[in-house]
Amino acid sequence: MSRQITIVGRGMNPLRDLTLEGLSALQTADHIIGIEPNLKAWSTIQNTFGISDIHDVSELYIHGSRDIENYERFIDLILELSRQHQKLVILVAGHPRLGVSFIDLLQTRLSSDIKLKTVAGISSFCALLNELPLDPLERGSSIIDVNRMLLFQYQLEPALDTFLYHVCSIGTSYTFYQDATEANQFELLRNYLLKFYSKDKKLFWVKASHATDDGTERVGFYLEELCKSVSHVDFGTSLFIPAELPNKIDKTYLNLLRK
Repeated sequence: MSRQITIVGRGMNPLRDLTLEGLSALQTADHIIGIEPNLKAWSTIQNTFGISDIHDVSELYIHGSRDIENYERFIDLILELSRQHQKLVILVAGHPRLGVSFIDLLQTRLSSDIKLKTVAGISSFCALLNELPLDPLERGSSIIDVNRMLLFQYQLEPALDTFLYHVCSIGTSYTFYQDATEANQFELLRNYLLKFYSKDKKLFWVKASHATDDGTERVGFYLEELCKSVSHVDFGTSLFIPAELPNKIDKTYLNLLRK
């Protein structure tokens, strides 16, 4: 009989964001694992909807380890549990397809008799759009992993709203979740952004509300001050760069739209 691993995105705040599909997967699971910072919130969900206990595996995510080592520990446990349970559910914060790197690694190690399914959740990006508030299509938006941007020298478009993710680990492959400024090379980000924006460009550290706090955190600063404002950065923080007015327009296309 085939087995199934379901990765459920529980949103930023499961009491608010958990979808009906995610709830159904939890109710029918043989075993549930995840890294959950607010077990009190989950106690409410369990009592209300009849969900089994959550196996908290936060001890596998070790401060100071390389990212890949943390992922491998997590995947080893998932594979072990998948041999013991026909329906295994893994809870992840936000959306399973936004910044959850271990899923691709897990897929490569699954045997043919295991089906992998993902259940969408409210991502940090969606939560920020709702709380900033912002329509990502009004001016256009780009979402970029900061390390990929610096590695591949992506060309930024100042006329787009830009969200830079994983600013908690610039220039390092290690995980320092207790202090996101440790070994973090913020000056590399500042210097790269200065190629596209003026030093007095207003930027924002932003963090969507989740189960353990209320409201969105938004801290503004000028680009030249980026390295002085990093005390606001943790593992839930992104960098938001508001769009500037476009500096060119295709008048032929504009006339086409007018017609």
